[in-house]
Amino acid sequence: MSGCNLKVHIGAYRNATVWLNGDFAGQCPNPYAEFYISCSSLLRYGEPNEVQVVLYADRDSRWYAGAGLYREVKLIVADPLHIDHDGVRLTTLSASETVAAIGTEITIVNDSLHNRDLQVVIDFFDESGDKVCHDFQKLHITTQKTEVIHPRLYIANPRLWSLEHPAVYQVVVKLVENGQVVDTAEVDTFGIRTLQLDPINGLQINGQTVKLYGGCIHHDNGVIGAATIERAEERRVRRLKAAGYNAIRSAHHPMSRALLRACDRYGMAVMDELTDMWNLSKTPRDYGKSFGFRWQEDVASMVAKDYNHPCVVMYSVGNEISESGTQAGAAIYRRIGGAIRALDSTRYITAGLNNMVGNMKVMKKLMEARQKNTEGGINAMMASAGSSMSAMSMHPLIIESTNESYETQDICGYNYAADRYLYDSAHFTN
Repeated sequence: MSGCNLKVHIGAYRNATVWLNGDFAGQCPNPYAEFYISCSSLLRYGEPNEVQVVLYADRDSRWYAGAGLYREVKLIVADPLHIDHDGVRLTTLSASETVAAIGTEITIVNDSLHNRDLQVVIDFFDESGDKVCHDFQKLHITTQKTEVIHPRLYIANPRLWSLEHPAVYQVVVKLVENGQVVDTAEVDTFGIRTLQLDPINGLQINGQTVKLYGGCIHHDNGVIGAATIERAEERRVRRLKAAGYNAIRSAHHPMSRALLRACDRYGMAVMDELTDMWNLSKTPRDYGKSFGFRWQEDVASMVAKDYNHPCVVMYSVGNEISESGTQAGAAIYRRIGGAIRALDSTRYITAGLNNMVGNMKVMKKLMEARQKNTEGGINAMMASAGSSMSAMSMHPLIIESTNESYETQDICGYNYAADRYLYDSAHFTN
């Protein structure tokens, strides 16, 4: 492997540390974030090499999480001249029945000791395997440099991706030097579709309003366990689709690539969720202990994974975040939303905002007052907690405390607060 770059791509639960030949190579505390570790400097060339991944999981989740290497783990070997990992980004700029304009962003790395002259070749293939678009660009890249090119491509008579007709394309990018292919990158399930959103027409895909009939799913596959298995993810999406669902929210973590591929192929809209907590923990040793110094890497990992998948229509920045009813929490909403928008301006941002969880001090006072006026006392009140939370979300103190957090979102998420729908649509028209 002399002269090659070697990286490890890992999905591991939880608090992973990676060792190569007994030397520390890197770590990642987030069990759902993909991470990459460069190993080239620690390799013993011409000898056997040992990679160890050490994990620690303990009272750190509110649901069955499993433990171990439960998503893809890969050794990525590349020529010093290569396409960066997740270095192909595809964007539908416009689309009609006659033509689609596709923006591309291709990141090319030259870690070699020489300047290089090459061609970047881009091909689009439809589901029948027919080539529908071809382009190539010349590139001179100097030593130890990274270059980004932005070819703009056009596809005639495109098949548009929708929930009813999820047409996908395979995109292949090659680096060719002196007639030889140096590196190849593939995007397996790119879909051509546009998104629009407004309070009159709602969410539109390709200019058509869609109603989302969604369900929330965790990352495990029931009795099969927590490991991501491509066939199991595809079966789950297929069964949900047959049952009448057309949308999935990941609860409460970024989805696996296998599940995203299945959603692309079967026409399932996705709300991909960043996390279940920020800095205030929900279990004794959960990710709240690491979120404050890791969230930017987590956001970048989620967006890089999702960008080329047409199924992803929105990002959730968190589920029932405890800081939601505070000014400090609103500032975090803004920072996370800004980070996502800087990386991906094509999708919308939401959150599973629970007015009760985000206002525990206020809710305690309201519940105490409600208890005094409830026949049957606290037990009767808790038995109807869902309706109680929805009704109390209308209290002026609750509305005021959450306004700033809601204003950071493109689509407001109302967990257990259906009473807010009509009120907010009338009072907050944008």
